[in-house]
Formats: sequence, structure tokens, C-alpha cells
Amino acid sequence: MIRSTWKIEKYAGQIVNVFIDGDVVPEQAEKRIPGGKPVPRTERTNVKHIDIRLEMEDGSQFNITSTDIDDAYQQLLACLLANHLTTKYLQFFIDGETILFEYIEKYFKHWYHRIFLDFYHVEEKIKTLLSSAIISKRVNSPWEAPTLYVNGSKKGEIKKQPKTSLSMTYASVIAGLVWYGNIEGAVEYVKHINPEDIHNMEKYNELLTYFKNKGKMMTCYALRARAGLKNSSNASELSNELMVSSRQKVDNRMHWREDGSTCLANLSALYINHSENEWFGKRTFSFTLYKASPTIVVDYGKPKKGENKQHAA
Repeated sequence: MIRSTWKIEKYAGQIVNVFIDGDVVPEQAEKRIPGGKPVPRTERTNVKHIDIRLEMEDGSQFNITSTDIDDAYQQLLACLLANHLTTKYLQFFIDGETILFEYIEKYFKHWYHRIFLDFYHVEEKIKTLLSSAIISKRVNSPWEAPTLYVNGSKKGEIKKQPKTSLSMTYASVIAGLVWYGNIEGAVEYVKHINPEDIHNMEKYNELLTYFKNKGKMMTCYALRARAGLKNSSNASELSNELMVSSRQKVDNRMHWREDGSTCLANLSALYINHSENEWFGKRTFSFTLYKASPTIVVDYGKPKKGENKQHAA
């Protein structure tokens, strides 16, 4: 697995990196009830955005946003076709959400491609499942070597070791194995967890199923990091911040209809892709890649008293 990936990475000019992420903004209610009770957070509906960033080795890129997942992937396909990238090797970086993987297979099954799971999300998934699967118990931290007091009345005695939760101890070992690409070793470690430490078999089995279904999308993250290769989907999270969050999630009182949320996100995308003159001047649109500017600022925060806020993209 590692050798085949490394062989492809040597030809960086033949690779198209595609970062995909999803985010939600609170949806506005159909009707406002004067004096009515606010809807509990757990019962609120959301407008979901799919944000995609396509990047080439030379720094050229294109950003896509949509509230319809089919539309987002169709725009990505159109961008690849418009820029004659059909012979390139596609590398997808995602956070592990199943639907993102399913749509990659739907649209790009017959293309040369590889899917990488973002390590941060892999680690968080392991921690979340183990925190539910393992009994609540604190143990001495295995990462802290015993130390002695060197002064005072306790000189020469062993200092009290810091404690950590048992689930996080297991998670640290498993995540470490995954970081170095030893997915089989991580699975074996999970299988040999002391049965007395498990109190929720459903979550324990879910972790094994997670490795079974998503293990092929994990890689040797340590090797890629050492070589300076891309390892995460955070580029799509940056696109999401620029196109959606910076305007629509300024504070938790903001709620949006799907049409309004979509229009604002697409307007931000126009400016980020440097397509605003083409659209507003000629009423035309293309998927032309652009070279990223050193800095892009989209600041929709509340202006301070006596200050005028400037918006730039």
C-alpha cells in the first residue's frame, strides 16, 4: 500500500488533490411564533453544505459549494473536464463521513483515484468509540516515567504519577499504530483489549467495523508527514470557513433558509475563485482554475463601535 502510494507521489504534476468537507448552518423555521418557546438545539433542523477544494501542485485551485451533494460532485466533475484533467490521478481527502465516500465511488469509480481519511478525524473517532466502550476508570499514565523528589522532606521518594482515563490510554496506543500505517496491528490490539475493561460491546464492535470498512483509506501518516505530503482534509475546512461559516455562523442566533444560505455561499465562492467580473460583467461562468493569493480575507464579523468593516475576498 505504502509503496504504491509513494510511487505515484513522485509524479506530483500528474496528481489532482481534492479536499471534501461538510458543514451545517441552523435552518430558519417556517413560521415565527411571537412569544413562543425557542426550539431545543437537539430538535433544530440544519442546512447542510458540501464544500470542495480542488488543488494542483502548481498552486492553482478551484472552490465549490452546494447544499445538494449531487450538484457538488457534478460541479467537481465539470471542473475536471473543463480543465482537461481527466488523465490525472485523483487524491481525495475526506473526514470519513460515509456519504462522501459513497459519492466518490458513484462519480469516480472508473477513474484513477485514491481516498485518504484525515488522521485527526480517525483519531477522534477512535477516542469517541472507546470512551463509550471502555469502563470509566483512571490509571497511571503509561507515558510518564516515575520521578523522584530531589528536595525537601520527601527527597528520594517517588512522586505521585499523573492519572489518565483507561479509554484514552487504549486510544493513544491504537492511534499511534494507525499513525505509522500499522492498521492490522491496530485491529489486533483492539481484539486483545482485556474483556474485563469493556462494558459496551456494541461500541467495541463498532470500532472493529470502522477499521474493517475504512481501514483501506488509511495510510502511513508518519511517512507522508516526513515527506511533506498532504495528510488531511483541512483545506476543505478552510474553504468552508471562507464560503459559509464566516458569514453565516457569526453567532448562534443566525438562522437561514436553504435558498438564502446557498446564494450567499455561492456569492462568496465567486469572489474566492476570482470569477466575479466574469459573472457580473458578462453573465458567464467557467470552471477556470486560479492561482491562490497569499491571503484571502472575508470578514463579516460585527464592527466595533466607530469602526467601518471592510469586506474583501
